[in-house]
Amino acid sequence: MNARFAFAFVVGCFGSFATAAPFAYTLNTNMNKFRVNMANNAETPVPPNTFQSRSLAIDPANQLISIDSNGVLFNVTGPAIPMGATGMLGCGDLDWGVGGVWGYDNLADQLFFFDTTLSTLTSVTAISGVGAGQTVDGVAYRPSDGSIFLSAHNPAMTDFLYQVMPFTNVAAPVDHSARRC
Repeated sequence: MNARFAFAFVVGCFGSFATAAPFAYTLNTNMNKFRVNMANNAETPVPPNTFQSRSLAIDPANQLISIDSNGVLFNVTGPAIPMGATGMLGCGDLDWGVGGVWGYDNLADQLFFFDTTLSTLTSVTAISGVGAGQTVDGVAYRPSDGSIFLSAHNPAMTDFLYQVMPFTNVAAPVDHSARRC
């Protein structure tokens, strides 16, 4: 498997698989994308992003979504196709949620939702609770209860995990002692 920098992003597709093995996509800091067969770890190159990005999400139709430094979302399954502007200039990561994409803007400490049907932002919420000097580089949406999980790190590369419950604006630290497998 190719070496990855700290910014290797994995986006999985774990829908119904009758005959196909599960797969994921990675995006490294060189903007190279790979489709990874999770059964055997085999990587297949796919066309790279034509712009710098730190995020990659996948929708139910297996379309890859990324965001550029100007805050514009793109479908990057093939050649980059603009989906709409977010105005979020410091996006740390994206994740698919019901009907659109969740993201986190590190410059403004804001969680946002971009509705892909309406092609517009439908929610922008200032978030408190992420530690001073920490950078959010992971966003995960849990559909069972609508929670958003944020992974962050500080300059010493210590990792932190937060949970934002629905209808709140507080990133609460996840209690690692209550870990469930």
